Amino acid sequence: MSGIKNKDESPEIFNLVSEAEKEKKEKCNNRRNLAAFWLFGLCNNLSYVIMLSAAYDILEPKPGPNGPNATTPAPEHNGTTMPGDIMLEDVMASNRTPLIAHCNPAGTGVILLADILPCLFIKMLAPFFMQKIPYSIRVLITIIFSAAAFIIVALSKVIWFSIVGVVCASISTGFGEITFLSLASHFSANTISTWSSGTGGAGVGGALLYAGLTNIGLSPRNTVLLMLIFTVTLGFAYFWLLIHPKTITQKLEKKNTDADINAEVDSDDSSPLITDEKEAQVRCEHTLKEKLVLILPLLQYMIPLGLVYTFEYFINQTLYELLYFPNTFLVQREQYRWYQVIYQIGVLISRSSVNCFHTEKIWIFPIFQGITLIVLLCQVLYQFMPSIWIVFCIILLEGLFGGAGYVNTFYTIIRKVKVEEREYSMGVASVSDSCGIVIAALSSVPVHNFLCSLYK
Repeated sequence: MSGIKNKDESPEIFNLVSEAEKEKKEKCNNRRNLAAFWLFGLCNNLSYVIMLSAAYDILEPKPGPNGPNATTPAPEHNGTTMPGDIMLEDVMASNRTPLIAHCNPAGTGVILLADILPCLFIKMLAPFFMQKIPYSIRVLITIIFSAAAFIIVALSKVIWFSIVGVVCASISTGFGEITFLSLASHFSANTISTWSSGTGGAGVGGALLYAGLTNIGLSPRNTVLLMLIFTVTLGFAYFWLLIHPKTITQKLEKKNTDADINAEVDSDDSSPLITDEKEAQVRCEHTLKEKLVLILPLLQYMIPLGLVYTFEYFINQTLYELLYFPNTFLVQREQYRWYQVIYQIGVLISRSSVNCFHTEKIWIFPIFQGITLIVLLCQVLYQFMPSIWIVFCIILLEGLFGGAGYVNTFYTIIRKVKVEEREYSMGVASVSDSCGIVIAALSSVPVHNFLCSLYK
């Protein structure tokens, strides 16, 4: 009898073991997918960050023993005016030490324009045709342009060719961002958190690597070439690490669905990182008219995010190089590099915190960022802050506001938009940050020239 009992129970035991193994495998796959999306964010955004961190050096390429893009170190000032320096005497009070600062003939906003305009065009056009391109081809295009960007900028001996490299970085970043945000719609909302955290990591990693490696003596040329490691890592993350769901290869037709199909994504950590078949059935192709109509409800998210990016990139590419403190341990170009690092640290912290803190009140972030801009602009004009450490703290807040605006926008969209509209909506919403950056870049050039005229 006992033998019969054991024989009867064996299928149940087998089922329990199978369920345990299945659960273990699912957890492993979930971890791999989360890790893959973190690497997507890191590697895709790194070229963009490196170009902005190197903007000061790109505008002054000079052949030298350390490579074609090696630059002459910024002069240490000891109270005497150096050749090429310009002084802010008309704005400073007579009892203050005159501010010595170097203004590039073309501000770093020129690099920002080259780094964002191609990205914007891609984001505006891609949602209307990219769904017809397989994800593997999209990722390969991203990788090719990323590699080209680093190689061209590193080997260039003239500014215009360096800018071609920056344009390649912009194409890579824009194509990659819209690709990976659309890809995230095939997974749970948790992938948005890890993607955003990865982009924050790209900011800190890129800015810190560039500032740190150049500070210890590595030439800008070799530093940029070293970044090719991350281009290779991007391919590894997509083609090997990511578990590809069936939905990214299926061409699904529009179907009538039962009213009980819910568009809400479960935000619990235990939710699957690959969408199920029932959800996959409601994915569909929209007509051009339907796509244009879907943009209207997204404006409530896109406009605040666009304003956040306008304010923060105006600060970064117009004010950073003029926020100069002459009596510190850092010369001017080093101050610019470390402003970028601190800003990116703030971005990383806030983009990684959405699972701990989330708000749908996106409009609060442009308000905070606008206040930050006003404070730093006043510092450029009136030099009222006694220490560079105060500016460091304000720039950290700037990064926190910018990163929070980004991650909360996309996290809200992926939770509130219908399943069949989610992939398209994520791609369209990504246009708003690029629009904000373009506005900042276009305004930064004349404002930079005006502020520099005050230093004459």
